[in-house]
Amino acid sequence: MKQQTVKLSEKTSSTIDSSGIIVSARTTYGSHCDIVIGYPGLPNVVKQMHVGDAVLYETPAEGVIEVRALSMNSVSVELLISYVSPRLGISAGFIDEDPNNSPFTSNELRQIEDSIEKAKLELAHNKEIEEKELEIISRKLDEIQSASNRLGRKDWINYVAGSMTSLAISAAFSPDTTKAVFISINKAFSWLFDNALVLLS
Repeated sequence: MKQQTVKLSEKTSSTIDSSGIIVSARTTYGSHCDIVIGYPGLPNVVKQMHVGDAVLYETPAEGVIEVRALSMNSVSVELLISYVSPRLGISAGFIDEDPNNSPFTSNELRQIEDSIEKAKLELAHNKEIEEKELEIISRKLDEIQSASNRLGRKDWINYVAGSMTSLAISAAFSPDTTKAVFISINKAFSWLFDNALVLLS
């Protein structure tokens, strides 16, 4: 696994060479620090970290990257950047001219939003899923919800299946975590998937 360390002073940033991610030490308190992880064109992740804490971040170029706090004091923090997987995430929709690929109605979009929240809640109660895994799953579910506003229903279902499978592989989830994620999504979206596609049998 490719790794590198970076030391940041408070209120400074560094670009991680090959991945393109930008890591910033917003504030250092001595016992913990506020770290910002970002990539041009993608939302930032802001995380309060103590020594040993880790954050998973998915990039379009390098797959999933882990940022882990190795040491810190009141003026600086040292981070370990690990390239968890070189696999690429699925970041685009699929083109499909199927007449059944109609856009979601406003009622369906609200139902998708509710279903996303139900899936997040169920996964948050699963003690087998680590906090850093839950965070990246939650961000992916937010992306899935956003995609429902621009993709037709068939393309969106393909996008859900592809992006969650890609995330599970690139983040190296355990089989139990992967199964829990897909079961929760299937359950939350049974109103839609029962008539279209079951993500995990």
